[in-house]
Amino acid sequence: EEFVIDDADPGNWLINVRYTGDVNAANIPPYLKYTVYKDYGTPKETRTIKLVKLESQLQKVTLDSFVY
Repeated sequence: EEFVIDDADPGNWLINVRYTGDVNAANIPPYLKYTVYKDYGTPKETRTIKLVKLESQLQKVTLDSFVY
């Protein structure tokens, strides 16, 4: 699922996650891949891609933060 922060209130933003799936599942462990763009659509645009193994995130944790 994609989330775009546009026309949002300015301020500090946090990216929080908590895994609610089955930690004992025998299939492939779940991962979350997310991309953060800064200065999108400008010559100074940067892109950061992060990958998080979700089965180790049983409590709510903050993955990232930024100022919008």
